[in-house]
Amino acid sequence: MQLAFNQFNVTEDSAADRQSILILHGLFGSKRNWQSIARQISEQCQVFTLDLRNHGESEHHDDMTYRAMADDVFQFISEHSLENVTVIGHSMGGKVAMQMALQNPELIKRLVIIDIAPVKYHHGFNDLIDSLKALPLDQISSRQEADKHLRSTVQPETLRQFLLQNLKNSADGFCWRINLDAIQANIETLMDFPLDHNVMQYQNSVLFLKGERSDYIKHEYERTIFKIFSRALFITVVDTGHWLHAENPDFVVAEIRKFIK
Repeated sequence: MQLAFNQFNVTEDSAADRQSILILHGLFGSKRNWQSIARQISEQCQVFTLDLRNHGESEHHDDMTYRAMADDVFQFISEHSLENVTVIGHSMGGKVAMQMALQNPELIKRLVIIDIAPVKYHHGFNDLIDSLKALPLDQISSRQEADKHLRSTVQPETLRQFLLQNLKNSADGFCWRINLDAIQANIETLMDFPLDHNVMQYQNSVLFLKGERSDYIKHEYERTIFKIFSRALFITVVDTGHWLHAENPDFVVAEIRKFIK
């Protein structure tokens, strides 16, 4: 599947010996969420922000397994002849990145995993998705109106504003960029992580950035992480939650720069 993308630091000397960085967003996100950070880390490398399938400007598909999403990104790597690839992934995008490293470790130089672990989560999204699907798109004329409709069922406001970035105003009215039906149908798969108990180990360096106020990387998950990623490094971003890259972008950028240097 073709993935929509933005490229940063496009120069004539963007040769194969220069490292490339791919940034993968989380569930309900898009490449737009990462533009500022991509620009800041693109001084010494070329950076690509991607829209994963069923998100942003990329194509929709019923299949949302992590292998399918990883294959999409591998296709992107092949089509752009990228080498020395570092993958940065947040939440769902972090799971895609980990799947890539375990599936074809020789193609991935290192990982930066932002506030997610290779475990099964039990966060419920069905009520949230139902609220988004119930939004009367044919009756709204602005995001402000959409916000009013969602106010009683989707809290806090920051979450609503994040989700409403996925509303697209077209000639036929508002529509969702994200494929809500496919996401809901695959939500149990997305909450899990496909571990193959036969092999599954990645030998290169992996930086895990976790939000101090987030429960996505619990201490008890570290044993599983080290079993798969023996060279894992953990850094806690103080006073941040799950969206630590938005809450403290300067710190996140500084740690990524140190790690990829």
